[in-house]
Amino acid sequence: MFASLKQLFSDLQDKSAGSKISLWPVKTPLSLYTKLFAILAAVVTLTFIYSLVYFVPQIPKLISDNVPDATVYLENNILSFQPSDPIKLTSPEGAFILDTREQPDDYSTYPIGVFIYRDHSEMRDANGVSQRYDFKNLSNFSLSRDQAVDWFSTFKTKIVTLGALAIFLVSLVSSIFVWAFRVLCFYLVAWIVFLALKLFKRPLQFTQIIPVVIYASVLPLLISYILFFAPHPLLNFLNIALFLYFTITWLLPLTTKPVQIKKKLVKKKK
Repeated sequence: MFASLKQLFSDLQDKSAGSKISLWPVKTPLSLYTKLFAILAAVVTLTFIYSLVYFVPQIPKLISDNVPDATVYLENNILSFQPSDPIKLTSPEGAFILDTREQPDDYSTYPIGVFIYRDHSEMRDANGVSQRYDFKNLSNFSLSRDQAVDWFSTFKTKIVTLGALAIFLVSLVSSIFVWAFRVLCFYLVAWIVFLALKLFKRPLQFTQIIPVVIYASVLPLLISYILFFAPHPLLNFLNIALFLYFTITWLLPLTTKPVQIKKKLVKKKK
C-alpha cells in the first residue's frame, strides 16, 4: 500500500506517466483506490466511535454540572418547566431557548436557533426560514435532572455498545454506496472523455482512458477526507481542479502521438 502511494506521488510529477497508466488493467488503479477508500473510511468510523466512547461516560457529570436542578413536565400536550424561569443558551452560531411560561419573552431578534415553548417548538436556520412544530398526541411524562443522570449512569455501557454498532453499520452502508457512486462517476467521465476525443479526431480506446481517470482520482480522494473534517469551498474547487489537471496531463500526450507519426510519414514520402 505504501509502495503504491509512493509510486503515485512519483507519477504525479511525471507528465508522461499516462503512457504507462493507460496500459494497466482497470483493476490495478481501482484496487489502489478501493484500499485507500476503505482505510480512510475506517479512520472516520473509528474517530466517531472513539468520540462516543470518550464522551458518553462524561454525560452524567456534564448534566450535573451544567443543567439546573429542574423538572420538565408534559401533560395534555402542554410543556411546563419547574422552576419556570426560561433557559437561554446563546452563541454567535445560534441560540437554544426553553421558555414554557404562558407569556414568553420576544425572541424574534435571534435569527438562528431552537425555541421551545409550552405548546410548540420553533426552529430557525441561517436562511431565515422558520419551522413550527405543535405538540400533538404526545404521551404525558416528567423528567428531572437527577433522573437523567441516573439513566445515563445506568445505561452508558449499552449506549456506547449500541451507538458504536449503529455508527459501524451506517458507515459501512454509506461507504459502499459512496464507493459505488464514485466508480459509476469514473466510468461516466471516461465515456465523456472518450466521446470528446473522438469528436476532436484524437480518439483513444476506452480501456486506455478509464485507468487514467481512476488513478487521477486517488489524490483528490485524500483531499476529500481532509474536507470531511475541515470543509472549505476553495478546497472543493482544488479537488476538482487536481482531478481534471492530472487526467488531462496524462491523456493529452497519448492523443498527440498518432498525429506526430502521420507527419513523419508524410515527410518521408516527399
